[in-house]
Amino acid sequence: MASCAYSYVSFLQMIDEYPLVLTRRQAQNIFKAGLTHLQTYSRLRSLSSEVVGAHANNRCLWQLAPKHHYMMHELDTVKRTRINCRHFTLLTGEGFMGVISRMARPCHRSNVSKRVLQRYKVKLALSLRRHFARRD
Repeated sequence: MASCAYSYVSFLQMIDEYPLVLTRRQAQNIFKAGLTHLQTYSRLRSLSSEVVGAHANNRCLWQLAPKHHYMMHELDTVKRTRINCRHFTLLTGEGFMGVISRMARPCHRSNVSKRVLQRYKVKLALSLRRHFARRD
C-alpha cells in the first residue's frame, strides 16, 4: 500500500512541478511513477479479490475503475509527446475544472462547449509560445 500511495504522490508532485514541455527524462519519470502506481494498485486488487470470508480484512477493496485505464493512456501520451498532462487532462481534477469553469462562465449555453474549447486552445497555444520564447 505504501508503494502504491508513494508512487501516486510522486506522480502528482512531478506533474505539478514540471513545466508544460518536458524533457525526455521528466517524461520518463512521470511515466515510471504513474506505471508503478498502476501496477501496485493492480496487485493490491488481485490480493483483495482472493480474500474470502464476509468480515475478512482487505476483502473487496481496491476496485479497478475506468480512470485507471485512462491513466495508462495518459502516461503513454506524456511519454510520447513530452507534454505535461496537467495542462490537458482531468486526471488530477479540481484545478483543471476551475480553469474550465472560469472560461465557461461568460459563455452562452447554446455554444458553451464550442467557446470553451476555443478559449482553451488559445490558452494552451499561448502557454506553448511563452515556453518556447523563454528557451530562445
